[in-house]
Amino acid sequence: MQKKDIGDFAKRSLYYTSKAYESQIDVAEKYLQLKKVYYIAIVDFEIFDNKNFISRHLIINQETTKQDLKDMEFTFVELKKFNLELSQCDTIVKKWIYFIQNASTFNMIPKEYENKLVYLMSVNKARFRNPVIPDCRLELNIEAIRSHGRVWKYKGEAFVDDKKMADAQWSATIVDKK
Repeated sequence: MQKKDIGDFAKRSLYYTSKAYESQIDVAEKYLQLKKVYYIAIVDFEIFDNKNFISRHLIINQETTKQDLKDMEFTFVELKKFNLELSQCDTIVKKWIYFIQNASTFNMIPKEYENKLVYLMSVNKARFRNPVIPDCRLELNIEAIRSHGRVWKYKGEAFVDDKKMADAQWSATIVDKK
């Protein structure tokens, strides 16, 4: 998630996605081992000249308009363009975006979430490489690895000034209170 536009976000998006792709194998390993990389950015500013709050970017062949290079996808959520009330959020994605956008203003749990719980189910491969001190800008790169029903598995890395501070994998779910 990025709160402030410092002018180079699109380039940094390309950089971190290509870095994630490249780091999957060592020199002289088989390129067929490379897996697709999904970049998901949630930003509190406008990046693109469109009106949709979610935009998906692919590498497209200009001549054929086909996606021949399929190993990288970019999804951007621009919170400034998201203007829905909770009652208008008809998908889980819209409800999550609403929550992210409004969480700091909640002084009570919205009625729609009163009977829901978010469970962090597991944390795996967590490595804390360097200490993070107050007032530094922490950049999180998080990728949804897969989902099975209501359970999602994620992996993420935390950086300060392009230096990796931590990385981990985790799973979480939203369930009804019983």
